[in-house]
Amino acid sequence: MAQSKQTLQDTPCTSHLVLQEEATPHTSYTDNGRRRHIGRKANNNNTYGYIMKKNLVLLLTVIAALSGCMQNDLAEIRREQATLAARISAIEKWQALVNDNIAGLQSIINAQSDNDYVTSVTPLTDGSGYVINFVKSGAVTIRNGKQGIAGATPQISAKEDNGIYYWTLNGDYLRVDGKRLRVTGEPGATAPTPRLKTGSTLNSESGGSAYEADATYLSVDNGANWTKVTGPQGDAIFTTDGINTDNDDYIELTLADGTTKIRLPRYKTFQIGTDTEHTNAAISLTELATDIPLSLPSDLKADSYTAIMAQITSDRGTSTDIKTRAAALPWTVSVEHPTFDPATGNCKNDAKVTVTAPEDIADGETAMLEVSIIGADGRKTIATRALKYTAIVNTGDYYYSDGTFSTSLISSKTCIGVIFHVGDVAKDDAVLRAKIGDTSTGNHGLVVALKDAGKGVIWQTADAAIGDAGLSEPYVSILIAKTKDEDPDGNLNMMLGYNNTEVIKKYNKSNSGSKATILQSIDTYAASNTAPGKSSGWYLPSIKELSLIYSGVINGSIWDLGYDIPANTSNKILIEKKFSTLNTQAAGSAENFSIRRNNDPSNNYLGYWSSSEAPEKHTANPNQDYFNRAWYGDFLDSYINQTYKNDDGRLCVRAILAF
Repeated sequence: MAQSKQTLQDTPCTSHLVLQEEATPHTSYTDNGRRRHIGRKANNNNTYGYIMKKNLVLLLTVIAALSGCMQNDLAEIRREQATLAARISAIEKWQALVNDNIAGLQSIINAQSDNDYVTSVTPLTDGSGYVINFVKSGAVTIRNGKQGIAGATPQISAKEDNGIYYWTLNGDYLRVDGKRLRVTGEPGATAPTPRLKTGSTLNSESGGSAYEADATYLSVDNGANWTKVTGPQGDAIFTTDGINTDNDDYIELTLADGTTKIRLPRYKTFQIGTDTEHTNAAISLTELATDIPLSLPSDLKADSYTAIMAQITSDRGTSTDIKTRAAALPWTVSVEHPTFDPATGNCKNDAKVTVTAPEDIADGETAMLEVSIIGADGRKTIATRALKYTAIVNTGDYYYSDGTFSTSLISSKTCIGVIFHVGDVAKDDAVLRAKIGDTSTGNHGLVVALKDAGKGVIWQTADAAIGDAGLSEPYVSILIAKTKDEDPDGNLNMMLGYNNTEVIKKYNKSNSGSKATILQSIDTYAASNTAPGKSSGWYLPSIKELSLIYSGVINGSIWDLGYDIPANTSNKILIEKKFSTLNTQAAGSAENFSIRRNNDPSNNYLGYWSSSEAPEKHTANPNQDYFNRAWYGDFLDSYINQTYKNDDGRLCVRAILAF
């Protein structure tokens, strides 16, 4: 009979494998009545090996066929995955652009709602859009319209209805709970910004697979919920070349629908002050009341604005003025309108604000000035500028116990003197310079006390010279030559009162029997009239400083003062006017200078002692000096002279200090 064997029939990968029987010849015979099958039994082991080899070949053939089939399928899958990845990447790039433009559109509409002004429009270097700079909102970047991905890119935009802009999706209003979504947000609420993301991004962020990878999803609640959206292939937020800058008064943006337009007014040049550099650096104020001009737009007309408002803010509070209404606060401000040219109607640029600082303002104190022009259309143009008060010391200023000074009397402070000289007060006096520092720059001056420290005072009872009291540099001798020829440019013309006082103190410590008792008056006065710690403290003026109290003349030789100082220009008169103001506020708080007066026989004082010592030639022995004289100033007849230190009580003492 015919015997079969199994063979593998090749079939397509999509079919299943089929096994068939194949006929093979064989021989049989009879042995003692039993049939023998020669072909089957003769070599049993060889037959088994043959079958195993055939099965192994069959298995390897099946594996090879399956492997080829799988490679084809994997290649196809990879092609589809690459296409999907490219599609998702393109959608994400498009959505990034759209999201930026959505934010830009919202910023632009917010700026319009906030009456903001455009200061400049700058094209992007790659030509893809513009940067719009606003006065208040800063820089906003918008890009020209760009094609999305077919069938997957919804169009987000905005529509205006009765002056209010609402978000749209594919031309229809976006609604939340049936209510249109305002671009600027509901009154009193923060405006949400629509955002787009791919399902792939959302899956990655959430760690799940709930979103379709290549689908676009929209959120209008800051990412709390995402809704799948689709749309036709279309442009982004703005149409191509959707910004028009041709008009001098405004710029115009066109949205992707080609019909919705947004106009934004341009900012017209307006600043506080007239500096042409436009640096907007802080304006330095040196007076309590200061007029500051306003540089308004040259084409401003009377009918193009309704008001000018000024507001000043500091850590003392805020003061506001509209037109001419001034608030009663420490800093105050008032506004003066511009006038207009009858021929052109344009303003003459003569508007100004007047700011008044508080009387007790300190050097370096600052405030912020804001001036607004309210347009006829309700828009507001704002200019701001910092103000910094810089104290400038002047002769005749009041000097206070806290080391400050002012031109007008501040009643809340304690006045301890009047400034009679300003400048480099320590330039001659190294000892003073070591005490208060370099005075070549900044606010420095000399202050005269409000009252005499003593009347009818003896300078020194003993006939003894002090000179330099044995002190070395930086100290110098207090002894000054008697005549101009002997000392034309010497110590007589130098401000050395602090040095002199310190030298006298040193002498008194070592010479108890011949003390210069004049310093007792200074010490007594200082004990009840405390000087500021940053000052020199009270001391006895040199003859040069004493002459300055009267004359105010710093340059030239003191010898030349004589009778050449007109009474109506002297420092003494200015100082005594300040004394009068103090006495008006508090009787007896200041005292005029004690001088001999023709209508007052009881007042026989010659003037005031200085701390400068003067020698006298002995008539019998011209080569011997006697040191029983000191310099004084005659405030009645306007001259300096020397007299005996133990003069019969006709001279007074007035202390000064340096700062």
